[in-house]
Amino acid sequence: MVTQEELQKIIAEPERWKAIERNPLETDDLRFVSGAGKSFEKIILSDTQVPEKRVRKLVILDTETTGITADAELIELAFCVCSYDVRTKEVLSIDCLFDAFSKPEREPSEEIQQLTGIRPDMLKKRLMWEDFAEYLPERCLVVAHNASFDRRIFEKTFNRPESWDLHWADSLTEIRWAEKGYKAKNLEMLAYLCGYWYQAHRAINDVLMLLQVLRATQTLRELCEAAAQVSIEIEVKCSFDDKEKVKEAGFRWRSEGKSWVKVYRSMADWGRERQVLPRSIKVVGSQVLNSQTRFKN
Repeated sequence: MVTQEELQKIIAEPERWKAIERNPLETDDLRFVSGAGKSFEKIILSDTQVPEKRVRKLVILDTETTGITADAELIELAFCVCSYDVRTKEVLSIDCLFDAFSKPEREPSEEIQQLTGIRPDMLKKRLMWEDFAEYLPERCLVVAHNASFDRRIFEKTFNRPESWDLHWADSLTEIRWAEKGYKAKNLEMLAYLCGYWYQAHRAINDVLMLLQVLRATQTLRELCEAAAQVSIEIEVKCSFDDKEKVKEAGFRWRSEGKSWVKVYRSMADWGRERQVLPRSIKVVGSQVLNSQTRFKN
């Protein structure tokens, strides 16, 4: 709440202040399909009239877990299903919102409880695939911010039928944020730079904020283009002295393997950068994340 005194200061020197808005998609009356007896009414985001043949489905997903190590367990899953124009990449509507808790084998630590606000008494049952499968399109692009983590948690927790062709895209690594003038790419900072604030570290709020950031920055096209290409995740280890250089090159720390990972558009891109990286770097793993035959814009 801004006091009258603070308001007068803002009026006197508006150039010294920046106003930020709560994420307009994060409202107090949101309804979720996981709620008993609740139906979801489509939220229209654009009045553009688009032929049905140009409409595709997009899922934005996030998880909250007991930690970030290899044995981390799911405690919250949230996703929204959207429709978008395949030609313009404009998000047209939110067709479904899902949010539910999941009971892990071990209770989340005090640190995780404080971070997320999720207490053990809120985790009453283990979430199963059947609890949300009817709301998830069988073929769609799934976007997550740090998708390599969310995808591992999702696929470790749920045994989905092979008919569900979920193709993953990572808004953290597959959008060239720095080239667009964003010096940080964690979701909270991207939201702030776009002029928004939100209640972070709850899966449904992170989902809605990521959707709003993609709309505000008009970066869905870049994500779709990246998802239609093969991408390679390179995992490396290096000496302590070279860790800052590896970090500056865009690698992210993976605690469960005590290693560094980065996604490249091709092996050629990795080969070129390998020439300028410190000699102490040792490749300990690589993984093809996308296949050109699986996702088409």
